[in-house]
Amino acid sequence: TATAATSEPPTSASTSAPATLTQLTSASRPFLPTKVPSDLPSLDRRRFGDFKQRFAVSLMTANLDLNDNWHRLILKCLPRSELTWFLNSQASSLLFEEGMALVENRVVRDADRLAATKALTSAAPRPGEDMRSYTSRYQSLMINVNAIDSPLQAEQFITTLPAALQAYIQ
Repeated sequence: TATAATSEPPTSASTSAPATLTQLTSASRPFLPTKVPSDLPSLDRRRFGDFKQRFAVSLMTANLDLNDNWHRLILKCLPRSELTWFLNSQASSLLFEEGMALVENRVVRDADRLAATKALTSAAPRPGEDMRSYTSRYQSLMINVNAIDSPLQAEQFITTLPAALQAYIQ
């Protein structure tokens, strides 16, 4: 038989395969009337400290407790690409400071590592750059992605060299 839709959270039997954002978020939290500040900031990866401060001020001026409400309201601020990660993480069980540290690590630092990895994989000697300068630049890129020097990284480095130099090395 069909059941009528309600505004109450799903029961434990109905949360085995959540299908919607509402089910995912309400399954772990009791149903409460919600208040959403109108001035929530968008997350700016380059200025996370400012975002965190503006986010906290927005909640506090709406008379909302940071630790009780941050996990619910940050969903409106996160990039769409991070919503699934956030909902599947244990972040909602953390206090504000711990949760924001997790979000910062995921959204900001992972984006920086991704950009550094992209720079590393597309590295090549620049026109007129000597091998010493290129090697130094390549090592800096490896440090930015926390790559450990190994035969695999050496092999990767060799593949970025001009074909004639690769043939000479091999």
